[in-house]
Amino acid sequence: MKYELKVGPELFWAVVITVVLAVAQVFLTFEPSEITDWRLWAVSLSGGVVRAAAGAVIGYFGARAG
Repeated sequence: MKYELKVGPELFWAVVITVVLAVAQVFLTFEPSEITDWRLWAVSLSGGVVRAAAGAVIGYFGARAG
């Protein structure tokens, strides 16, 4: 089975993961000042991008090996 990178779904999952990480961070710390802290969004966005990229790479190499 060949992996075909589809930009739309990858971006969708990156956004979903980013939102989930951001909301989880806000609820775990539950400090109102954290909501407007841009570092929170930068970390969440970075985490979402890394997870989406890792999923794409694993899928690509997994499909090539199989």
